[in-house]
Amino acid sequence: MSFVDRREDPDATHPFGQDSLYEIDVRANRPTEVLRLQSELRGHSWSPGGKRLLYQVHTVSAGVAVMALCLFDPVQRTVQMIRKLGVSSCTFASQGDEQSVAWSARGTSIIVVDTCGSPSLYFIDRAGRDLAKPRSGTFARWLTESKVLFRMSQERQRPARWVILDVTSGRSSSTRIPAGTFRPTISQDGRLVAFDDGNESGPSLYVHDLSRGMTRRLATGYGAPVWLGPGFLAATKGGACPAGTECNGWWVPLSQTAAVDPDTGGLRRLSLQTTIPQPRLFSVIQVFFPN
Repeated sequence: MSFVDRREDPDATHPFGQDSLYEIDVRANRPTEVLRLQSELRGHSWSPGGKRLLYQVHTVSAGVAVMALCLFDPVQRTVQMIRKLGVSSCTFASQGDEQSVAWSARGTSIIVVDTCGSPSLYFIDRAGRDLAKPRSGTFARWLTESKVLFRMSQERQRPARWVILDVTSGRSSSTRIPAGTFRPTISQDGRLVAFDDGNESGPSLYVHDLSRGMTRRLATGYGAPVWLGPGFLAATKGGACPAGTECNGWWVPLSQTAAVDPDTGGLRRLSLQTTIPQPRLFSVIQVFFPN
């Protein structure tokens, strides 16, 4: 499992702090520093096979906060900037915000999410070239090698909605996923989408069958789901924001997780503390399954 942690707090030279990326061997419970940066790292994703690391880095250029997309080779210890993503600025993180990157299953294409920028979604090849026109939205997830599920932003008095985009043809189609849903995760067969409803009084966990267009509630009081394997979801227990506390519309993680059966909604306590990559609420946890 890979994760990011702040190595140095913000200062005048590095206003966003300095980050390092680590890998942890779950069996040995031992973290190893993989990449050290002079600024803030946001979304990151290992390529299929684990040979290349794609990441977003938050830097300051001429006093302006910008994002860049970079590729790290851990064997050669080299870094290549694939593309500049432009100005990126957020005053706070709402539930709909995310900064993440993700490879397609065969590693031929990349989706980039940066809701602090405009546009906020990019669909590119390994050289950084656009495969489809950038768009405004969030929570983009690969369904197949060429199809992406994401929540399109409200536009021209039309409400936000979930769509599937074919980056090869540029065609999109609507889905029946409820618009006000958050933190989707796709099953390994691409058939099911799990998500929570973002209720700040305490989340509920749902699963949507894309082929049938049906949504079912699995559990109350759990959110931020992550697929850990076929038929195996993990989710974080959540509650209401405490009185007198500013949570920006978020529900509060309660440092407890459960395995959730996507067929029955049955719960089983896990020792994992959370499925939310705190304090980086923008990001997405990546679990790497070796062959």
